[in-house]
Amino acid sequence: MSSTAQHMAALGRANEIRVARSEVKRAIREGRLSIAQALDEECVASMTVEALLCSQRRWGPARALRVLRALGVSPTRCVGELTNRERRVLSQACGRRS
Repeated sequence: MSSTAQHMAALGRANEIRVARSEVKRAIREGRLSIAQALDEECVASMTVEALLCSQRRWGPARALRVLRALGVSPTRCVGELTNRERRVLSQACGRRS
């Protein structure tokens, strides 16, 4: 595969991920998808945890940061880097507070 073809393929894949992430965020905002369900989506692996939480209705950076600090999770951490325990406590916290 030539360099140009590889570049175009990478651009296409990046665009697919952006579109999928946008749809996940929209589904969370509309209540069709929970944070626990979104944590399992492949397209959100490169999103920060804070950005994922802020996609919920009535959740801004301050509220997301407060919850993440209480859980001991860095807001700049990518979703794909979360441990199983962190995923569990995050989904429980969002289920209780949203």
